[in-house]
This record gives sequence, C-alpha cells and structure tokens, in this order.
Amino acid sequence: MDYREHRTPTDLPKPPLTRRERARKAAGRFFTAGLVLLLLILLYLGFFPVPADNPTGSSGEIHAQQAQCERRLGTRSLTPATHTVGLGRSIQVVLDQAQPGDTVLVPYDVYGESLRLETDALTLRGLPQAGQRPVLEGMGRLENGIVACADGITIEGIELRNFTGNGVLMQDVDRGTIRDVFANHTGEYGLFVLRSQQAVVENSAASGASDTGIYVGQSRDVVVRGNEAFDNVSGLEVENSSGVLVEDNHAHDNTAGILVFLLPDLEVKQTSGNTVRGNRVLDNNLENFAPEEEIVSNVPAGTGILIMAADRTEVTGNEIRGNRSVGVAVIGLRQLLPDRATFDVGTEPERNWIHGNTYSENGGAPDPALSAAGLRGADLLWDASGWDNLWSEPSATRFPQVLPGPELPAFVRRGLWRVLVILRDLS
Repeated sequence: MDYREHRTPTDLPKPPLTRRERARKAAGRFFTAGLVLLLLILLYLGFFPVPADNPTGSSGEIHAQQAQCERRLGTRSLTPATHTVGLGRSIQVVLDQAQPGDTVLVPYDVYGESLRLETDALTLRGLPQAGQRPVLEGMGRLENGIVACADGITIEGIELRNFTGNGVLMQDVDRGTIRDVFANHTGEYGLFVLRSQQAVVENSAASGASDTGIYVGQSRDVVVRGNEAFDNVSGLEVENSSGVLVEDNHAHDNTAGILVFLLPDLEVKQTSGNTVRGNRVLDNNLENFAPEEEIVSNVPAGTGILIMAADRTEVTGNEIRGNRSVGVAVIGLRQLLPDRATFDVGTEPERNWIHGNTYSENGGAPDPALSAAGLRGADLLWDASGWDNLWSEPSATRFPQVLPGPELPAFVRRGLWRVLVILRDLS
C-alpha cells in the first residue's frame, strides 16, 4: 500500500458553505467589528478630556444689595449692661445708647419701626408674653425690619411682619446669630444673611416671602439649622456661598423647598462645598408668585431640592416627599437662562453627591415648565450638565434612567455623560 496516497477524513476537501452559513459568518464578523467600534467610541468618549467649566465673559453690571447701616467701632465692656425698652419708648433709641457687649431686652408689644444694629457684640432679645414674641410691624410701607452690620451680634425672640423688603438683613457680619425669629410676610426675603461669615440661623421661621424665606447669599461658613419655611416661593436658598450647612429644617408648602444656586453678576463667583442634610422637604407645590424679573420666578412649582450650577453639594439624609415636579434636581445655569450668551461664572454643576435620602410621591404631576424643557417629573432629575455628579439612590425614580454612581470608573461616567448630552441635544 502506498501510504502517501492515504488520506484521513480531515484531509478531504471541505464542502462549500451554504448561503445560511455564509450569512451567519458575515454577521459574526460584522458584530465583532461593531463591538470593537463601540468600544473605541466609548474609550474615546470616556478618556477624551472634559473642558474646564470656566466663565465665558465678564459681567456688565454687578448687582450689590446694600441697606443703610454703619458699624460703630468700640471696645467691648468688661461689665456689659442690660437695657430694657420702656413702655412706649423707641427700640432704636435704646440700641443707639448700648455699648459693645450689652443686651437690649424688648418686652412684648407691637412696635411700628425699623431697626439698625450697628454695635458689635450686641444682643437684641425679645421677651415673650403668653408665648407671643414682641412684634416689629412694617405696616406695608417700611422696607426692612432689622438691618444688622456689626460683628458678634445676636437677634432672638422677635416677630417681624408686613415689611416690603426683608425681615432681618444681616450684612457684612462676622459671627452673627439669628435665633427664634419669625419673619411673617416681610417682602422679598424673610431672614437674609448677606456677605457674612460664621453666622447661624436657627430655630426660626419664615413665611410669605416673594423670593426666599431663609436666604444665605455671598457668604461662607454659615449654619442654617432647625428652622421652618413655608408659603414662600423658595423656602431656603444658598446662593453664591460656600461652606454652608443646611440641616434639620422643615421646608413645606413653598414653590420650591431648598435651592442651592450659582448666579452671574454678583461679587462672589462660586457656590461650593455646601451640605443639605437631615431636612424634611415636603409638599412644595405652591404656585410661583415671584415677580417675573426675578430669576426665582423660573423655578417650577413642585420642586423639592434644586441644585443649579453649584459644585460639591452633598444632599443626604433628607426626607423628600410629595413634591409634584421633582424630589432632587441637578441642572446647569443655562437651563434657567437659555438666552444669555456669556457668563461670568461656570455654568455646570460639578461633583455634587446625592445619596441616602428617602423619597415618596415626587414627580407625579410636574409643572408644565419641565415638559417644555424636555424633562420629566421624578424623584431624581438631571439635565446632563456636569459629568462628575454622583448619585446613590437605588430605590428612587429618575430621569434619565441611568444616573452615574461611585461604583463606575471615571472614564465610564464621562462616556455616559457624553452619550446623554448627545441625546439631549438631539431631542
């Protein structure tokens, strides 16, 4: 036998592929090529650098709110005195006579005047009667209830009502305290902390403000704790401020419960490192009654917590319930100012961290403004602004359906963000 001519079955010529087999093989090659292409696209989207969120222009005009108030310099007394306002006497006269470190006591009555606290380390304390605080009455024509511009001051135990501008305006103050104060229909703002540091607003309340009940603006290292805000456009707001703790407050029946904003045209150009923790944010569905020229007039009714263009905000441990548009929203500044060409601040929210909150009954009947912006009601809402925001809320409803969490590598989150931006811009 000639072994050279012997062939095993495997040496025999292979029969030609059928049409179905050829199609299946071509589909496999196409699928593999598609996977490789998709991987390359994801790698490109994920590893391609994200441009810095820098301002795109300067501000033509800086809005600076300033009430008349001149700090009086003096030395704190080693033996501080206590002054009691007499029946029928002006509170301001007593304040003007007090020295640094003194206390001015205000018995229960209704006082039709505006006050200025211009002396350092002064305490203005109301003396309640039958549970009623003494009242500063604006009569619908006085602008501010109390303007304070001295360091180390304390305001407590006072009710303010029917002013046209602010209940309490604390401006340019270091170490100021507002405690057990009720601002009741005091105009644009109830309790307003402006350009101040190491201030505390606690155990107080604000109602009926056409802008914000309790507001911290262009300030740093402020604590807002244990307060109630209701029947305002915005219950509590942190604006162009950093290091603010908003904790254990009850924001209910406002248009929006809590706002954390970065806005243009102000002296301070950032909002960063704030914490919103342990608050009850319930049923904020009041129709927005802010004047049309105010930016807060664009906030949809039914908003629980809204972060706009702010960086490094932690939102945790809050009860967020019954807000018809959204529980927690993270959006860019262009969402509320779409027609503006340039900004003197960054417009993207960055490195915000939303986790460990409880949600129920949010987003069920959203404001039409959400649909007009291409957004939907949910517990969690993101307009795809800012790639490095993080969520860890496994049981919450959401829009979009995929929100990046800390378990995803950074390049995956960047890729996901770019896909969402493309889908957003195409819709």
